[in-house]
Amino acid sequence: MLGTNDCKSAFNASSKEITAGLELCLKKLLDVVAPENILLISPLYLETAAFDFGFNDRSIAVSRELKQDYKELADKYNTAFLAASDHAKASSLDGQHLTEEGHRALCEAVLKSIVSMNI
Repeated sequence: MLGTNDCKSAFNASSKEITAGLELCLKKLLDVVAPENILLISPLYLETAAFDFGFNDRSIAVSRELKQDYKELADKYNTAFLAASDHAKASSLDGQHLTEEGHRALCEAVLKSIVSMNI
């Protein structure tokens, strides 16, 4: 689950640029791991509380675009995909990290994904 920090306003990165960076990592991983053994996870959606930590309105928009872009990347390389944002929300304290409940929900979703991958 990479990409949240790349959404910081200082980097001014688009979701396509962030996804291109992830693709470079994925290609390296595919040198040693079969695609059917990889679960690509898109990050949580950022919330406005993240403004105090280097994020802005554009960051929030980009975080929401990553889900689709990462899904397309997973499809391109035949890996499994999971959107963290489908299972948890960012904490209202910082707008970017998981809450205790979010950790639990995402853990359960990851476990189900891994079981269905049959690894």
